[in-house]
Order: sequence, then structure tokens, then C-alpha cells
Amino acid sequence: MNKLVKIILIVLILLSTNIFANDEKSLVGKDAESFFLRSLQGKSVYFSKILKEKNVVLMSFFATWCIPCRSEIPEIEKMTNELSQYNFKVYYLHVGKDKAKGNFREQVNKMKSDLSMTQPILLDFYTKVAEKYDALSLPTTVLIGKDGKIKYTHSGYKKGDEIILKNKIKEALGIVEKTNLQTDSNSNKIDTTSDFQKNIL
Repeated sequence: MNKLVKIILIVLILLSTNIFANDEKSLVGKDAESFFLRSLQGKSVYFSKILKEKNVVLMSFFATWCIPCRSEIPEIEKMTNELSQYNFKVYYLHVGKDKAKGNFREQVNKMKSDLSMTQPILLDFYTKVAEKYDALSLPTTVLIGKDGKIKYTHSGYKKGDEIILKNKIKEALGIVEKTNLQTDSNSNKIDTTSDFQKNIL
């Protein structure tokens, strides 16, 4: 009996793992939904206008109480600097009202200062946008292509996730990595002759 219970538990764990993994991919390929939010400074932001600009857009859902968010955001800032010459925009979306005591905006501003956050911060007070993008688990990143379709989503953060995210962003931007091919300086042709062939010649 105990053995049967163990088998059932293992199956349930495996099924739940697959469900969560599929959830992460469920939005990919779908059109990004528009929304209206206010920025930390009180400015009205219509996401439909942002989508019309035909940029690659990264939305980073976070909260001041979220510990992994504090590790992920500096990595996103690095990417923003490295890709500044491309049509790439980042928007941070604070989810819900701060759980910490004190003034809410002060808490967000303090985090902005502590982490040197340079990109716009939008306030999703009632988690409506987070619900649209399945971003109630924090941090969550959502990458949107120039065509307005969702290219990649990811929840949680561990070291190394930023590498995958950066590659996805480059892919969406159409950045092709240069390869170290040796070329003949006179003809600009690649020398494909093997060492064996050269010895025979």
C-alpha cells in the first residue's frame, strides 16, 4: 500500500511540473494585450501606443518585497545598456501594493534608487495586467517582438537565466552573432583546404 501511495505521489509531482512548464510557454505566439497604467511619476501610459512603435519590448514584473527581483533587475539594466543602439525597450511593472509599512511610492522609489533602475516603472496596483500575462509569480519577464506577438516568457530567477533572456532578445532583434572565420585577405574567400590536402599539394 505504501509503495502504491509513493507511486501516485511521484506521478502527481511529475504532472504538476509539466503543467507549470507548459504555462510558461502558453502565451508564446499570442498577440500582446494592450492596457492602461500610470507610471511611478503619475504619467498615463497606453501600451497600445508602445506596441505601435514596432520595438522589441521587455516587460519585467516585480515587487519591492520580491528578493529574486533584486537579483534579476541589475542584469536587465546591463542588457538595456548593451543593446541601447537597437529598437529595444524595457518597462518595469510593479505588481500590487507594497506589503511593507510606510509610503508605497517611497518604497518603490527607494528600490529604483538602490538598483539604479533607469527604465520606466509602471504601477499595476490591482494586478490586472499581471493576470493578463500570467505574471502573478514574481519575477516574471515577458518579451514581445516587433510584430506585437509574445516571443518568450519566464517566471522566477536564478543565475544564468539572464543569458537565455539575452539570447531571446537578440533573436527578436534579428542580431546575428559574428563567427571567427579566417578569410584570405586578398580574395576574401574562406580557405577550406584541410591540412591533409595542403600536404598533398
